[in-house]
Amino acid sequence: MNRIVFSAFVVTLLALTFYSANGTYVLKHPCGEYRRFFSCCPLPQVVDVLTVDPAVCELALERANGSGNALTSVKKIAEQSGAIAAVNASFFKDDWFFLGAPAHALKVGDRWLGGQTMVRDGQPLARAVLGWRDGGKEAIIGRARTSSVVRIWTGSIAHDYPVAHINQQRGRDNAVLYTSAFFTRTPVSAAGTEIAISGGMVVGIYSGGNNLLPPGSGAAIYSIGPNAKNRQQALGIQVGSKAEIAHHVIATDIDSNTERPDDTRFDHMDVLLGGTPVLVDNGMIAPNFAVDKTIERFRDVWYPRTAVGLHRDGYWIIATVRGLGMSLIQLAEFMQSMHCKSAINLDGGTSTEFYLDPKVFRSQGISEKDLEGYLRPRNVPDALVVRRR
Repeated sequence: MNRIVFSAFVVTLLALTFYSANGTYVLKHPCGEYRRFFSCCPLPQVVDVLTVDPAVCELALERANGSGNALTSVKKIAEQSGAIAAVNASFFKDDWFFLGAPAHALKVGDRWLGGQTMVRDGQPLARAVLGWRDGGKEAIIGRARTSSVVRIWTGSIAHDYPVAHINQQRGRDNAVLYTSAFFTRTPVSAAGTEIAISGGMVVGIYSGGNNLLPPGSGAAIYSIGPNAKNRQQALGIQVGSKAEIAHHVIATDIDSNTERPDDTRFDHMDVLLGGTPVLVDNGMIAPNFAVDKTIERFRDVWYPRTAVGLHRDGYWIIATVRGLGMSLIQLAEFMQSMHCKSAINLDGGTSTEFYLDPKVFRSQGISEKDLEGYLRPRNVPDALVVRRR
């Protein structure tokens, strides 16, 4: 009898595996179209896809609690910003003091929250970047690296001081920039020199860390490690010296780190959101995921994912994959099937969260329970939100 029961169980399991309850539905929403692809067997998977017309609705990057290094849910960020839809966005650090610090480039308006000049094998390393302006009416996906310098004058002579990272850990041999868009106070440090800049001038010079960021838009502290090459030169800086911070985004080829200095489109974008890697370029699957130095497990293992694509007709395609997940090549193939001319992979895994305003979608048969994932997502520092214009 037990063998009969066991055999029936095996037959039922095989039937569920090969004849699973797969499906899809399509609904209209105020900004375009919402689609859900779902399957239950052999393992559950849900792919949510939002098509957004940027002429009708605007796309924005919103931080948890507006600014700083707070973390919260995508749902809460969406509700606070009046969004009808939202997904998680940037990759971020989970170190105790730098919790929520962007791992890649991140700029909103004139506020720089993340950026770095990564070097591998002695060469600058670019990353995937999504940039947009005018609420998404103009957008670009490509690869680029950021380059930031602090320029301080001694009399009529300007000196450039390199920035290794923005809002990340400073080493003893380099210098970083802490911006008021993220920090209120610099990390505690017993060594090094910190130069406060605000209003186009040096407003403070400190030894060690744990210093308050000066007030004002664009204010920052330039923190120099005790063994940094330019520390001796910086010792001659005085309070009141003219100072400025210059940021540039240098585009590169999709499949290499070869720079394209004539491509200045990223410099004109209101928002820059770094990710990794580029999934689709010119309608084709990107030829070389390894150029971003992504580890094999990140590329090949099936994970929950978040991706953004730019449709050939000007629409945005925002997608999340929850449950079973996808590899990066599967995600690229999916975004290509959505007719994206370009697409980028954003933070995923336990960060993956897709939010739709229940007031907008409940009338069309979607409940909040329908939108829940199989795992509770972790809190995140920011979200890509969609709002009516």
